[in-house]
Amino acid sequence: MALLDKHVSFAALAAEIDRWAPRPSRAQGGQPPYPTELMTRLLVLQQLFNLSDEQMEFQLLDRMSLQRFARLKHSGLKNYYLTPQQQKSQYYAIKNSNLEHKAASGRAAAARLSTKSSTT
Repeated sequence: MALLDKHVSFAALAAEIDRWAPRPSRAQGGQPPYPTELMTRLLVLQQLFNLSDEQMEFQLLDRMSLQRFARLKHSGLKNYYLTPQQQKSQYYAIKNSNLEHKAASGRAAAARLSTKSSTT
């Protein structure tokens, strides 16, 4: 992969792709598209290792060498590169954790009330 990265200008390739297939307008809002260079690197990896989309996602999260090639490691944009499914999972994990905390607080309050009412 280092040899491929050394000999292929992915920035130039991404610029050429953007020239021939421009990105749609973001006037309607929504999540910003992934950078073209990132997607180009991922497509090259996918073809090189004959990976499905799901396998590519798993390997990218699992292998630091693939993250380095895709230039994701230490990018500072960790959440930007989460897939919509990962974002949804992260959202529900946080939501469920908050609900569990509220339920535990409610149970504790109910236990305090029942203890007070039984002592009076």
